[in-house]
Amino acid sequence: MGFDWVFVNPIQQLGGSGSLYSIADYFAINKTLLASRSKLGAADQVRAMAETAKGHGLLLMIDLVINHCAEDSDLVQRHPEWFVR
Repeated sequence: MGFDWVFVNPIQQLGGSGSLYSIADYFAINKTLLASRSKLGAADQVRAMAETAKGHGLLLMIDLVINHCAEDSDLVQRHPEWFVR
């Protein structure tokens, strides 16, 4: 079909609800998406995934959900003025 991009749902650490679009930590990778036996750290595993895709002629587009976050995110406590309730 000629596709050369793969859209990937958010990979950041989820909040308590478990929704892929309810991010608790934007700077941490969701541990359930990582290979636990890998010697690579989280960021390096993501880089390796992107390189593997590239080797197949594909690019990754990872969804970055910045318009809302999880209720249990540290951001809600540290910056309540950022949120409308």
